[in-house]
Amino acid sequence: MSIVTLDCDRMKLDAKVKKIAVKSFICMLLVVGAVFLSSEVRQFIHRQYYYIRNIYNLVDVVSLVMPMAYAINSLVGDGDDPFTPAYIGASVFFVYLDFVSFFFRYTFSIGT
Repeated sequence: MSIVTLDCDRMKLDAKVKKIAVKSFICMLLVVGAVFLSSEVRQFIHRQYYYIRNIYNLVDVVSLVMPMAYAINSLVGDGDDPFTPAYIGASVFFVYLDFVSFFFRYTFSIGT
């Protein structure tokens, strides 16, 4: 959310300061995403059959890979991609689905 606030000119900042802040937020996103993605890889290595069988794991991986791919594209690319709003919307949808599925899984598993 901070990147969106900085990038849409709601805050009046110097262009150089804004560019540094956006790049630092993107780098933090990549580091946190890499940590969580390594956790998913460890789960896959430990029990491949159970990992593939569960649809929630696919949602976890997609909700990690899509924002990381967008972050890498925004760091490396020129920023003139016409599909950016659709890509951001899909990324937010999968992150939301992952968030909801987390509570769905653990709410029903507490009583059993």
